[in-house]
Amino acid sequence: TAIISNLLASSDVLGSLNTTICTLTEDGVANHVKLTKRCTKIVLSISMWLSLIFHGAKFIIENCSDGIKLGNHFKGLEKAIMKLESSGTALLAVKSLIKGLEVISQVSMPNDFDCIESAFRSCLGGILSAISLAKDCKVRLQSADNDATVAWNEGFFEYRTFLKTILPPTSIGCTEMRRKLSYHQSGGICTVLASFCMLPEPNILEDVFDTFNLHNKNIPNDDKILLRQMAVSFSMELARIGRHHDVHSKNIVWQQLGSLLDCLIFALLDVEALIPFPTCNLSLLSELGGDYSRLKGEETLLSMHSRVCPSSNVLDRDAAVIPCQNENYFDTACGLHTSKNIWSFCQNCAFLMTELGTTHNASQITFIGNAILHACDEFVSSDKMELLRPMSVERECFKRVMVIESILSAIEVNRDLEGDTMMQQVATITDSITTKILENLFSVTEASLYHEAQSKISQGSRKSQFMIAKTCAFQKAYSELSGSLLAILLRKNLPWKNKQLLIFARDRIIVGSLTRSLDIRSAIEVEARRFDLYTRKFLSTYTISSRVVEKMNDDFRIALLRRSSELLVHDAASFSCQENTALLYSLVTAASQVNGHELNLFISTTSGGLTI
Repeated sequence: TAIISNLLASSDVLGSLNTTICTLTEDGVANHVKLTKRCTKIVLSISMWLSLIFHGAKFIIENCSDGIKLGNHFKGLEKAIMKLESSGTALLAVKSLIKGLEVISQVSMPNDFDCIESAFRSCLGGILSAISLAKDCKVRLQSADNDATVAWNEGFFEYRTFLKTILPPTSIGCTEMRRKLSYHQSGGICTVLASFCMLPEPNILEDVFDTFNLHNKNIPNDDKILLRQMAVSFSMELARIGRHHDVHSKNIVWQQLGSLLDCLIFALLDVEALIPFPTCNLSLLSELGGDYSRLKGEETLLSMHSRVCPSSNVLDRDAAVIPCQNENYFDTACGLHTSKNIWSFCQNCAFLMTELGTTHNASQITFIGNAILHACDEFVSSDKMELLRPMSVERECFKRVMVIESILSAIEVNRDLEGDTMMQQVATITDSITTKILENLFSVTEASLYHEAQSKISQGSRKSQFMIAKTCAFQKAYSELSGSLLAILLRKNLPWKNKQLLIFARDRIIVGSLTRSLDIRSAIEVEARRFDLYTRKFLSTYTISSRVVEKMNDDFRIALLRRSSELLVHDAASFSCQENTALLYSLVTAASQVNGHELNLFISTTSGGLTI
């Protein structure tokens, strides 16, 4: 308690220093900065001590619970720790550390940002240690104290209140340094938020996803991306905790299953999670950027293959070798973090779905979980994976198609086993896949246009030509993924929550692309507000005749031609329902405008659909 009192006192002093800087003269600013830095380091030191103490206490509790023979001194320590926790010491420490987070986030020392980050991260670590100890003690006591439940709820809400001050939309008016701090430490912030679900308190996380303001349409697109990636990071930790902890944690996951699935779909389709991977399409690099681009592409692939970086999950080993950026060493919630953990996230969600589906008698959830696990097993055992080089964006895109197609197939096969509530959830998944494909198609084109503009500025240097070629290869891979999934979605004829979204994706995007009657990027931008799509723009203007825009349309059209049989099955079903989708006409139009190889591809894939 004396250490906690010192932490509270130091936080009070630091808070008063934050409010007085505006009233200081120029001569007093230097002394003020020294005092602020000293107080920040004191908070850092105290929070580290608290973390070490709680870690040591947890070690003793765990060893006593495992039946390890310890001396009388350790037995006495165990009783003292249990008594101390039951008196609310861990909760008091958590509240004090949350106050430390608040004052640290308001410190303004641009030249000592590393010190601020270290103190902030140390406070997060202290909270994690305190919650982990409290959870172990409650399990050992096997008692439900209503007063303790209310108190821990208060601690959770205090943390939620703090998050609202540093996350958008509130953070829009914050200083650049505070926004930078919340971004760099976003992974730790989400881990602490998820750790609260380890505590056996009822409904403590009932509306936890509201923390990320995912449905707020007034937030700028860049902030939306950060919030979505933080929601993914939180979901990853929640799924890990749910799989490896007690029944209470699994019940929390069950309550949040819809949001968890939405985050899984977002993570699978997120462009930023695919960007870190190199392309293995060396022929396209050579075609667009010459020998230099092909050589650079080969060097990148070889350097990735030469690295050895073991991962706790065999499926995540490809991404484990990707080097972190300087600002991402501490699990910043970003695309790279998703890349390195996506398949363990998939497996954790799948295991939870199979278990929870059985527990709650929801057979379709069980089927979906088993389908995901089967798809993940094929990553290791299937001969198909040998056709694509490891650690490449093409291989990663193919894996994502396999997983999402397995989810949709499980839903299709068992669509009649569940009631209206489950069908509404299925419709939400269908809409979620479509919107995220459209959003990411726009982002891919924007990135290509940006690199094309940079090439013009640098007067077509070899480096800029390589960046364009690499981006176009990435664009081709993502177009294949998008075209395949949209065609599969239509083939399954699953319910859609927003019927207008289906009509737009089918009649505008797919038909328009096949008939060369629209620019995909422009069409998505026009309808962005209508369907609540976020569209990140790197350039204020662009040329319709841009090479990368034309290539995007061509790549997407060829991807659709590869899946023409699925489109024709949907067209036949729509015809029986007296809906004129014009898919057959658009497919024939597209086939009449392609070369011999692509025409043969169309004929081979279409023959089965025409028979149907």
